[in-house]
Amino acid sequence: MEIFKPNDFRIIPGCTKIDFDQAKEEINRKCHKYSLTCAVDILEASVTFQQAFITIERIMQDGEVRHVHLAKYQDRIVHFVTTVRENETIRVISMRDAHRKEREIYKKNPPCFLV
Repeated sequence: MEIFKPNDFRIIPGCTKIDFDQAKEEINRKCHKYSLTCAVDILEASVTFQQAFITIERIMQDGEVRHVHLAKYQDRIVHFVTTVRENETIRVISMRDAHRKEREIYKKNPPCFLV
């Protein structure tokens, strides 16, 4: 599996907004036991170099490009999906615990900050 280059997904400090659909929030909590705000926390913390994540896949779904990410959250490796909307807005689609193969990808390609 290819790990994507940094310019495939970006967050611009002071410019990028992060949001999610409240209806999807409730579905995600019921199905996966995670609030989508957890993914927001990961994304926001990455701007201040407190949390790193990797982007492992870019897929076309429902007419939009979605980015699949892996990160460590509360000592667990998690999988979360985002899409980029107008005006530099990142929308969180879902978040769940990573499956075994995804955890292996994360361990072989640990995230790091580019400075």
